[in-house]
Amino acid sequence: MYCKHCGQKLEEDSIFCTKCGMPVQQKEKKAKSGKRNQNKKKIAKPVALAVVVTAAGIGCKIYMEKGTPENKGQQIDSMTAEEKKIQALAEEEARGKDALEARALAEAEAEKKQ
Repeated sequence: MYCKHCGQKLEEDSIFCTKCGMPVQQKEKKAKSGKRNQNKKKIAKPVALAVVVTAAGIGCKIYMEKGTPENKGQQIDSMTAEEKKIQALAEEEARGKDALEARALAEAEAEKKQ
């Protein structure tokens, strides 16, 4: 090991340079780099997990939008025939109410004009 400041050869366990008197910081650097590696490891796992979860979510979204090859272009019909009849009647009734309301409004406006 050599002194960074003057180039003097030092013993491995030296704390100060025997020529220039500057402190040798080798042991501190090892401790700091060890902490940095530990911090990187602590951060790497959650980041990797976040990337995997995000990729899985995107994959599911794409799969759900495109559908399976067998069902491509077809929507799955989950309503029974009875439910379809009920829905059609409800829509017809709503259209009838809308028409009745529109007619009543038109008659009320016609009366106001007269």
